Amino acid sequence: MRLTPCTHGVRPPEFPELPWINVEQSLCLSDLLGQVVVLGFWSSSCIRCQEGLPAMRRAMQRFEGQALKIIAVHSPRFPGEHDLDYLHNAVERVGVPFAVAIDNDHRLARTFNVRELPTLALIDPHGYVCRVLRGVPEPLQLIDALEDLLGLTDAPRSTPPAPMPAQPSPASLSFPAGISARDDRVAIADTGHHRIILTAPDGEVIDCFGGPEPGFEDGPADRARFFSPRGLVFVENQLLVADTANHAIRSIDLSSSEVNTLARLADDASGEHHAPWSLTRQCSWLFVACASTHTILRLHTDGSDVGRFAGTGDEDRIDGHRRSAAFAQPTGLQVDGEELIIIDSTTSALRSLNMHSNRVQTLIGKSLFEHGLVDGTSRDALMQHPRGIAVHGGRVYIADALNRTLRCFDPKRQELHTLDTPAFEFPTAIASTEGSLWVCDTHAHTFWHHDIDTGTWTRLELTWPDQAAMAR
Repeated sequence: MRLTPCTHGVRPPEFPELPWINVEQSLCLSDLLGQVVVLGFWSSSCIRCQEGLPAMRRAMQRFEGQALKIIAVHSPRFPGEHDLDYLHNAVERVGVPFAVAIDNDHRLARTFNVRELPTLALIDPHGYVCRVLRGVPEPLQLIDALEDLLGLTDAPRSTPPAPMPAQPSPASLSFPAGISARDDRVAIADTGHHRIILTAPDGEVIDCFGGPEPGFEDGPADRARFFSPRGLVFVENQLLVADTANHAIRSIDLSSSEVNTLARLADDASGEHHAPWSLTRQCSWLFVACASTHTILRLHTDGSDVGRFAGTGDEDRIDGHRRSAAFAQPTGLQVDGEELIIIDSTTSALRSLNMHSNRVQTLIGKSLFEHGLVDGTSRDALMQHPRGIAVHGGRVYIADALNRTLRCFDPKRQELHTLDTPAFEFPTAIASTEGSLWVCDTHAHTFWHHDIDTGTWTRLELTWPDQAAMAR
């Protein structure tokens, strides 16, 4: 995070007329005079923006009852983020407890000269912008800046939060964002409930690990805790988990139902958290797509030898040798023979890394700013913020999240086409078994089965063998 010095700044104009979320009526800067105002510019498609929210939530808790107003200004990267129904779901999914201004035309962003996301602008009680924080905010640095503005430098640092009471495990899904399947089992990352659910192919629940509150704890299924898990992969009698907000790879022993930590992912050289998002395996190696650092890590399946495998850490779409290539928020990963197939969500691109030649090439996608819903050859096809992939029968199936559909890429013909699917709201994760696809529709809190041969789609419901026994 880069913090500008405290200055008298300028007095910004009044807020334009915008839609708002989490408030009963629109807010006005003139009504906020006498308070310190934090404007946090973010996008629902930006992983680093989501990493900045805890600092804002901590400040809200720290200064409860003080003259402080925190406003999250949604500044979208993609047209698909403009839809108000989508944004209501995104605000709930990401966990934004503040007033949210919907800045679809970037009018507020231009007023405050926002050049990157996230950015925080601090406005003093006289209505002047006095500091700007660019990048993911450090919680204590933000609190120090707000203490100066609020005149609370002698106040206690913080009050430890009261422990969360034990909650029963809900019977339904909440923003599921990860799925893996084999012939007899389907594993679902119930991300909003911070748990992993293991089911039979018909949706009957076999076991449940973690949840419903976030945490970081190993142990038996009922005691283990995860924090926004996503990527999943079966490895023999284990289920490996990308525990995204804990920045760790976890392991579930399917025989004993014990959860252990396979690897903690240390921050990269610049101090950024990795945010592991997707996992895939080749022989004794595990590959991890790290959305926040724009890199691919590799580690042994026993948790050893963790290291960067591909990506410079710059957010871009640059082909070439894996060590000099650049990715942009990779969120989908799948091994196909000698190829590592990668989804770059920010560039709306499908990439491949040949593990024999170590070369990265782009199969679909153009740049950070070109996206859409266009079928056709690799040269012409466009996607919009895809999230997940599965490889089946020589084809690559893609969860094209902000286009709310699934796409299929044929590497031999170098063509992309859109599948005939149910009316998805925000499909983000996809897996395959012989003749089948499994899809998480995150905003609809559902998962689906697709029979590739017959073309039929079935929405599956979780059925719990003993609801009382499954309660946590």
